[in-house]
Amino acid sequence: MNVPASARQEDTVDSDLAAGGEARLILSGRGNVTTPIPNALPLVNAWQPGDVLACHGRDLTSAVIRSGTRWPLDPWSLWKPPSHVGIITRSQRLEGQPVLVESTTLNRHPCLIRGTICQGAQVQHIHERIDDYTAAGGSVDVYRLVGIHALDAREAARLEFDLVESFVHKFQATYDMRGALISAAKTYHLLNWMPKADQQHLFCSELIAAALMRIGLLNQANPAWYNPGRLIHELLRLGKYERIHTFTAPLSDPITLRFPASV
Repeated sequence: MNVPASARQEDTVDSDLAAGGEARLILSGRGNVTTPIPNALPLVNAWQPGDVLACHGRDLTSAVIRSGTRWPLDPWSLWKPPSHVGIITRSQRLEGQPVLVESTTLNRHPCLIRGTICQGAQVQHIHERIDDYTAAGGSVDVYRLVGIHALDAREAARLEFDLVESFVHKFQATYDMRGALISAAKTYHLLNWMPKADQQHLFCSELIAAALMRIGLLNQANPAWYNPGRLIHELLRLGKYERIHTFTAPLSDPITLRFPASV
């Protein structure tokens, strides 16, 4: 479905879930026409700052990461840990739109801030990254802060500053391959042999852990200690996050959802 740019700016999302309905896109430029949103998030009508995407790839690299980061004591839901994680914030450089911030070397899309394909911290369209995984047979879990821990305006602004302005724009943090390999090795965790924190070289879960520590959602520690599976396990163990949705198919009609006006 092609939505005119003039109409897209005023589009809103309505949810009639209480009556058992489905999320709908209300096109203000087309009267009261409603169009179902494929794979829409249940119980919500917008991305929220701090949402974490846990990606499960089907390729060999993802399988190796899962094998190295799985722990026997993990809950059943994390017996197959994610191979990659990213976090959602908004970017005033992109008119306040929600975006995905991640650190990776496996991305074919140019960074929305730096304008080039990067190996490290970068800003991406959320729907494109979900499609990358689901189109290849993988899945993407969405984890959201539990109500009482939802970010206020100050915390959301701090998250945006640290992720977009610092890690991506100012430092242009590169991918920490050495840290990622060490983090995935169980022996290093058991012996507590972790590399020192380096905020200019970050792997995916290290970036998120560092940002969440800055706003008090994780205890202060070495962010390099957190591989993707361990990060999700800790966020759930602390009762800060809950899984609210799993994407298993591409978003055939991707729509950028705005943050609530109160955020």
